[in-house]
Amino acid sequence: MTEADLSKPVGKAAFALPLRKVSAPIVGQSGVHLLQVTAVRPASVTPFAAARPTLVRMVLRKRARRRLYHLSERLRSAAYEHPHSLAPAASRLGLTLHDSAWFTRAGGIGIGALPQVVKAVFAPKVLAGRRNTHAITLGADALLVAHVIGRKAARVEPLSVARPAVIRDVRAAVARSRVKGKEALLLKELRKGASLRALARQMHLVLEVPAPAEAASPGLPGALVSAVFRTPAPASPGGRPVAGSARLGHSLRAVFVLRQVIPGAVRVGGARYIKLARSLITDSGVGAYLAYMKSLRERAQIHIRAQAL
Repeated sequence: MTEADLSKPVGKAAFALPLRKVSAPIVGQSGVHLLQVTAVRPASVTPFAAARPTLVRMVLRKRARRRLYHLSERLRSAAYEHPHSLAPAASRLGLTLHDSAWFTRAGGIGIGALPQVVKAVFAPKVLAGRRNTHAITLGADALLVAHVIGRKAARVEPLSVARPAVIRDVRAAVARSRVKGKEALLLKELRKGASLRALARQMHLVLEVPAPAEAASPGLPGALVSAVFRTPAPASPGGRPVAGSARLGHSLRAVFVLRQVIPGAVRVGGARYIKLARSLITDSGVGAYLAYMKSLRERAQIHIRAQAL
């Protein structure tokens, strides 16, 4: 860690502090700090040729985040300024409008399968006033604004018409129930000490043995990685593995066994450590700002002058 990685008062105090001495309380940007220097390492400079790929990725990621932030703000403003149509927002940002399939309050396919979209679309002010939804976050780099262009009143369909959908829903419910039952049985036997390989062979299940995974491992479902990293580690090295499960889809479940947790190799003060720290600070700041702007819009009557944008 260098002095530049810390806020000005904290960095100045840390690099003036004698080895192993505890500082007086220091007020920094994130609170009051007590510092103790436990070791001092000579500074080292990474050759530019070695650092270049990392620097290029950092610059491109920073530019992408900045562009995404500005585009998202322009989208929010355009959708708010013209609340009864998405055409002006699409024209201003050069976007293409897409029609979704029909979906109900229970969901559907495409964007209708996303709970946050269904909740926003069926908000009373959106349905009653045919207004645009608020900007819906779909992930770290995706934003959606929806507008209701058609609505069908709820009705009871004749059984002859509803029969295929009823059969499909019943079969899906039975499949989910069977999967859930297998999952419960697997977890019960694994927690008794049974072998996952033997159980998979006995129950005709697919067994995968991945390489050691990190929190951002490519190729593994995000829900599975998240569940694994929420699972408590085995009580001791070489102790009994810990079993867990994750939902991967409507009727897909994964059961896993956690045998070992290997501490991460991020060195405090190293390039990766600094990169992660700055990324967290940036994401936190952008998130706080967007939440603040949203609260202001909800509380205030704002008139946006289009000609001034």
